[in-house]
Amino acid sequence: MQIKAPITSEEFKSYYQFRWNELRRPLGQPLGFEKDDLENISFHLMLVSNNDILGVGRIHFIVNNLIKKAQIRYMAIDQKIQKRGYGSLLLKELENIAIKNNVSDIFLHARESAIPFYIRNGYSKIKESHLLLNTIQHWYMEKKNELPI
Repeated sequence: MQIKAPITSEEFKSYYQFRWNELRRPLGQPLGFEKDDLENISFHLMLVSNNDILGVGRIHFIVNNLIKKAQIRYMAIDQKIQKRGYGSLLLKELENIAIKNNVSDIFLHARESAIPFYIRNGYSKIKESHLLLNTIQHWYMEKKNELPI
């Protein structure tokens, strides 16, 4: 297993296809709903084994009133390898991108089913966030990492 950023157009194509397969297709959303307008200013990572993508995640930065935060989005791990620690490894690498960019505050909007995973990884459940497609409740969660001195 290797965690790496997609670089080539083919890697990005496979990355987005995996994201759609895992997160949007099960909800009946068409291709295209796996992307948003922040893709080009985000950092993307994927978990790869023998050129097969088994997990993805993205982080981007938000600056508001001189406060810089990072948001993690589109996390997905292939169901065949869930609960083996790979999601935590991918999440930690995304958090490391924030730390390298001198950002300690990270937030996300987790599906209810993913809350235990994020709590195990040090996130706090703060409040209900949005209801995706009027069916999937999301929760605003956050974590503050220590920055190196």
